[in-house]
Amino acid sequence: MWNVEIERMDDNINSIKCINNNIVLDEFRSKILGYEGSSAAAYWKLFSTLIPDSFNFEKREHQNAKNTINIMLNYGYGILYTRILTSITLAGLNPNIGFLHKESRNKPVLVFDLIENFRSPAVDKAVIAFVAKAGNLKLEKDSFPKEVKSKLSRKILLKLNTEFYYRKELVSLNSLFVSQTDQLKKYLKDEIKIFKPYLAKW
Repeated sequence: MWNVEIERMDDNINSIKCINNNIVLDEFRSKILGYEGSSAAAYWKLFSTLIPDSFNFEKREHQNAKNTINIMLNYGYGILYTRILTSITLAGLNPNIGFLHKESRNKPVLVFDLIENFRSPAVDKAVIAFVAKAGNLKLEKDSFPKEVKSKLSRKILLKLNTEFYYRKELVSLNSLFVSQTDQLKKYLKDEIKIFKPYLAKW
């Protein structure tokens, strides 16, 4: 299965590279999000193989999640969401204007764009490591006991603060939130020609 799903994601990447940049923006977004959705489906299939069967993780659930793993993921993404929104605000960017996600007065769509590169290294890997040692976690009214939430939070925060070398520089994910938004600001002001997103390694 791994080879099939990885090949599927590779095909989607190649298809994105072949999209005509001269088409209408909404059509451009639609095409990219279509390939992104296909790749996400492949990713979560692979992710599920790393989760113990006892957690019954079958698919990704966002709002009103009932599955333990999905609730953990949503909780972790909430931590990321706040950090990235803060970085966007400090950079002086408008969080309601995005690239892949259409401009919205009521949603910080730029957060949705920038968070994607950090979900896997900061949260997904933390959840995988956490459940590998946690045994059978039980929910209390569709939420986690405080002590479990606290342990997961510490594991995620540790990943955010741990320094590592990236492009020959010592960085942390926290510092990358700031540098990525700053780089985006410079790109939009035409101070740099290319925006280079953070690419994590598994």
